[in-house]
Amino acid sequence: TGSFSTLTYLDCDVEDTVGTAITGSSSVTTYYVPVNNLYKYSYNQMIYTANEINPAHTATVITALAFQYNYATAMTQKTNVKVYMAHRSDSIFNSTTDWTPINNATLVYEGPLNCSQGWNKFNLTNFFSYNGSDNLVIIVDDNSFAYNSSSYNFNAHTKTNSVLYKGHDTENLD
Repeated sequence: TGSFSTLTYLDCDVEDTVGTAITGSSSVTTYYVPVNNLYKYSYNQMIYTANEINPAHTATVITALAFQYNYATAMTQKTNVKVYMAHRSDSIFNSTTDWTPINNATLVYEGPLNCSQGWNKFNLTNFFSYNGSDNLVIIVDDNSFAYNSSSYNFNAHTKTNSVLYKGHDTENLD
């Protein structure tokens, strides 16, 4: 099934053709999203509301994604990561089994998700056509078979039920 986060909402920056951004005032750090740095494999989903992405609710094309990495030592072990995006009507996850089906999502990035301290931008290999009205789910599937440690963390702030995550050391979770 997975774990249910009631505490963490990842600080994220979504870049589109007009410079839309999702940011937050960081109040906590997390090692389990966007990739879980305590496990060799992880599978995570994060919901961002339409108001957080684009308060004007206009359609746009998302071209890049950025995460704010907090630790002074660079994260180097996440070399095989896939990122997907999908529209979602629910603004929260309603249970630990409320995953957005991967077949409803678009693969937007495939490659390393290694970071150094600060904001780390990843240009999407497949742009995502965001409709402006639904919420956005970002799915991160880490198949790296490697980890750093829980000290390798990202900035986040609190938002109830916005993240689902699971991790494992021997089983690929996708």
